[in-house]
Amino acid sequence: GHLLLAQGHAKRKQPSEAAAAYRAAIAADPADARTRYRLGLFLHQEKRWGEAFEVLEAAVKETGDPLCHYQLVGSSVISGQRLERGRDVYLQ
Repeated sequence: GHLLLAQGHAKRKQPSEAAAAYRAAIAADPADARTRYRLGLFLHQEKRWGEAFEVLEAAVKETGDPLCHYQLVGSSVISGQRLERGRDVYLQ
């Protein structure tokens, strides 16, 4: 469904459509941490840091998924933003 559509849009370099499809997948199953991780990773790759942090922070808070923790730390390090928060998540 939405996840495959998102991945297709991402491959075709259609970032707005990909992000919308990822968000639709999350809306369909809010508890699915892996889809939240994939959206966070996608936004990270697009260097849409503010959106990436928003998605990943919510995922960490709501699901506690280790991949979301990992990606939040990685986004902090690579972007150079929210470094203290990244450190705190790393140490959890």
